[in-house]
Amino acid sequence: QAGLPHEIHHFTWTHGTGKFLKDLQDTQHILKKADELAAFIKDYRAKNPNRPIYIVGKSGGTGLVLFALQALPPNTVERVILLSSAVSPTYDLRAALRATRREIVSFHSRNDRYVLGWGTTKFGTVDRYYGESAGLTGFVIPENMNEQDRQLYMHLIQVPFSARMLREGTSTGTHHSTSMPWFLASEVVPWLR
Repeated sequence: QAGLPHEIHHFTWTHGTGKFLKDLQDTQHILKKADELAAFIKDYRAKNPNRPIYIVGKSGGTGLVLFALQALPPNTVERVILLSSAVSPTYDLRAALRATRREIVSFHSRNDRYVLGWGTTKFGTVDRYYGESAGLTGFVIPENMNEQDRQLYMHLIQVPFSARMLREGTSTGTHHSTSMPWFLASEVVPWLR
């Protein structure tokens, strides 16, 4: 429907409908699923060496994506899209950035206070941090990086919720609005080209 020439592979990693707290807190499960995702990506890359691989993760799924990227060789995937990320704002993105040929694009919103403010403060993020998550505040760029790490972090693009998104009706900035078809079509699809 988006007019993109890509195959889509939906990777199921959760414990099932309505078990979002278990999804956030079961570290061993998510690490196992991240290994499975990394293996799937390596296999796909081996069979399709010239096809770009784009990864889109949402909420706790962004942690899964970031964990999987750590196990991949440099430049394995084309671009990564993180929506409403339920990981800590200080999460070290260097390994994920190395595995990504172009950029990691992270959408965050100060309007996501209930899930990524209160929720992650009370129940924790996927990487077991208790506080406001990166999907609320954006990622913190580390200080005192060497030149190589500075170059890596130049490939992190942070997209905050904006009044334009509200005016155009693509997002209200709440947690579920980044899953809506109109948001995906106007904000995410352009990054998948």
